[in-house]
Amino acid sequence: MSQSTWVFLYGALASVSAMEALGLTGRAARVLGLQAVPGRGIPFEGVGPDNGDLRGVLVEAGPEAFARLQWLADIFCHAEWLVEADGTEAVIFGWGAQAGEARDWGGLGAAALPDLLSYYPETDPVRMQAFLKIVLGRVATRLAAGQSAVPVTLRNGAGRGAVRVSAAEPAHRGFFHLDDITLTHPRFDGGPQTVRRETFVGTDATLVLPFDSVADRLVLIEQFRVGPYRRGDPMPWMLEPVAGLIDPGETPESTAFREAVEETGITLGELVPMPGGYASPGATAEFFHMFVGLTDLSAYTPRQAGLVSEGEDILSHVVTLDEALALLGSGEAAVVPLAHMITWTALNRDRLRSIELRRRGA
Repeated sequence: MSQSTWVFLYGALASVSAMEALGLTGRAARVLGLQAVPGRGIPFEGVGPDNGDLRGVLVEAGPEAFARLQWLADIFCHAEWLVEADGTEAVIFGWGAQAGEARDWGGLGAAALPDLLSYYPETDPVRMQAFLKIVLGRVATRLAAGQSAVPVTLRNGAGRGAVRVSAAEPAHRGFFHLDDITLTHPRFDGGPQTVRRETFVGTDATLVLPFDSVADRLVLIEQFRVGPYRRGDPMPWMLEPVAGLIDPGETPESTAFREAVEETGITLGELVPMPGGYASPGATAEFFHMFVGLTDLSAYTPRQAGLVSEGEDILSHVVTLDEALALLGSGEAAVVPLAHMITWTALNRDRLRSIELRRRGA
């Protein structure tokens, strides 16, 4: 390959932040609409919607930036092909609906590029395909968290803006991230404190407890968990609520409905939110959105379920709310978020019953 190659970027790859992540800053660039000129490997007559113009950026890429683009194209399973753009022969790269993706990732795609490229070049594109959804979900989580309103009535901390990061290194890149970060934050006495921490970075998850508040019965699921196994627990099959990671483009609520069907076969009627939170804020960035999912369990039969493609093997149980409380007392329900959800449900059982009776028209 020559010292540099002209490339035409469109979709999520055409933003300023994307070009910075790709190492294309400082290169000659022209923003233009590309009128399709058939070239090598083009799978259709035109490149824009309905064979119309495609807005993008014509930019000169050095060898390393071009290698990054090829790596991305392999992840997205896009053929590499040439077009004529503004009188210049260029290789075209895109990410979004116009490139055959299910949706136009827009700002999310541009924001996710630094996270995706943190896997380059160690992770091959085929393996990276399995990580794509979780990376997008993790970035969507970060963007949503930054825009959320949080209550501050008792806390005296200075706020996120007062924290300064001096070093951040990727300790591990796989399905989840482990980051080694050094930062300085204000102490309560006004002085600075510098700490170094390894942080597990996942994505937001939804937890939902299917509950028939009329019959006072709920559904718990049971599945093998590697965490208790690694700890040495003699019974690493855990009782849990229905739960799942929030996919990019989903809301916590839509995830609750989806996961209830996948893990139990139950179609929920109405979601009642309960306070969510962090499972272990000293070590992980995971945030749990929690709901009671009101439903009629009169005809429900416990079953084995779960997505085989995701390695799930799930058994559902139907118990009364009082039986669930007894499981807390005995220690058999040893998953802390489940304990919170059962307790909250018991404290709100009368209100939940009223909501469900109104929903059923009783």
